[in-house]
Amino acid sequence: TDEKPVGPAVMLGMILAPEHLERVIDRGPSAQQEEASKHFRELWGPDKAELRRFKDGSILECVVWKKPERRTVESRKEPAVVTQIVHHLLSRHIRVQTEVISGPIGFVENLGEQER
Repeated sequence: TDEKPVGPAVMLGMILAPEHLERVIDRGPSAQQEEASKHFRELWGPDKAELRRFKDGSILECVVWKKPERRTVESRKEPAVVTQIVHHLLSRHIRVQTEVISGPIGFVENLGEQER
C-alpha cells in the first residue's frame, strides 16, 4: 500500500567527528571487564555485539557495520555507517519503524577527509 505511517515525528541531531564517520568497527570494553561488557551487549544486543581478537592480543566486545561501497551521499540500499547505528539503536530500544527514518541530510562526498 502507499499509505504513510501516522504518528509522531522525531528529529535527532548529532555532532559527528568527521574522522570517525566511516569507521566500521566500534570497539568496546575488554572481555575481562565483565560489568562493562554486559552493558555493551545490552546496548547493542546479542545479534550485533561480538567478541573479536586483535593483532595486539586484546579481546574486545565490538560492533561491526557495513561500509557502503560508493563514496557518495547515502541511499536506502547503502546507508551511511552513522545511519546504520541510529536505525539499530532506535529499532532495538524504542522499536521505531526504521523505514520512515531518513538519514543524514547534507552529507557530502569525502566528508570524513575534510578538515574543520
